[in-house]
Amino acid sequence: MRLSDFLAVQLEQKGWAGADVCAMLGGVPKSVASKIINGRQAPTLHQMSLLAKMFDVSISEIVLMRQADERHSLERGENAQDKQMLVIDIFKTVPVSEMLKRRWASVNDRTDPDEIIRVFGPMLQQYRQQNGLAHKSGDIQSSFTPTQSAWLFQVRRLAERMSAPDFNHNALEASLDEVRKIMLEGKNFKRLFSLLSSLGIRIVFVECQRSKIDGVCTWLDPKSPVIGMSLRFDRDDNFWFVLRHEIEHILQGYSEQSTLDENLGSNTIGLLKKELSANKAASAFCAPQELVEDFIGKSGGRLREAEVAMFANQNKLLAGAFAGQIQHRLNRYNILRNLLKPIRESIISEAPMVDGWGRIPV
Repeated sequence: MRLSDFLAVQLEQKGWAGADVCAMLGGVPKSVASKIINGRQAPTLHQMSLLAKMFDVSISEIVLMRQADERHSLERGENAQDKQMLVIDIFKTVPVSEMLKRRWASVNDRTDPDEIIRVFGPMLQQYRQQNGLAHKSGDIQSSFTPTQSAWLFQVRRLAERMSAPDFNHNALEASLDEVRKIMLEGKNFKRLFSLLSSLGIRIVFVECQRSKIDGVCTWLDPKSPVIGMSLRFDRDDNFWFVLRHEIEHILQGYSEQSTLDENLGSNTIGLLKKELSANKAASAFCAPQELVEDFIGKSGGRLREAEVAMFANQNKLLAGAFAGQIQHRLNRYNILRNLLKPIRESIISEAPMVDGWGRIPV
């Protein structure tokens, strides 16, 4: 038995108050008597002998019970230390501030360690795996920023809520013409999302303001690829380029590493082969490069929007996607702007999983 428990029982049985204990311990202050009774302060040897006399037990029994108090205090301290170490580990691994700022998590009291553990503790292992297996396109050595890490986690977490059959690689390759047909129609995104789902691909749209994230290809398991997109540009050319880029990553095969793409197309220096391959496939999907070169060569530098649109129509190209490829080829992003059509609202109104732009995932 702990001394504090023993004293509580004995004082109640004898009807003694704290002031009585003060007197019997030689006139000690009430605060000292209170701390001894509650186990927060060890009695001196002389005080132990007085306690033994007060309650008709031996001094050795008082010593043993006080040791039990100390063991309990140490255990409680170790537990508290373990808790604080866990909280520190959470903050070092999980981008807590970013998750809270973007409302991808919420806590009642951010200063409460128990609340931090309750909300973010279950995420810890997933973040460890994610941080250890992911890389940004073009630089496998760089680690994610807190924003990128949090966004990827949210994409994967939402994708886990979705159901889809096992991924079919051959069926995806055979369906690229159908995807392109949907692009040329410029509408009916529900059909696009239904097609991707039937192929075993989950697609998630998560808003990420003030970042340069374009998209990600990640795998929940070897049969469950996920495409995440931020739709940071409200333009049809950007949507189709990023989508086809991530599809190419899926076709490259399963990887434990998530491929997060940011600022796609802005720089090709030092890109990994898989990124160059994905860029090439996305460009060809939007507009075959020989057609881009042919038009630019024949235009004589006079790039009129009406002529671009006519050429695109004659060659069964989406005018916006074609214009985007011309912009990229010439590095002139201030031209042909009227051919780039807003697309975000049409997408998120029909997408199966959306987080952001005023919408909450269900």
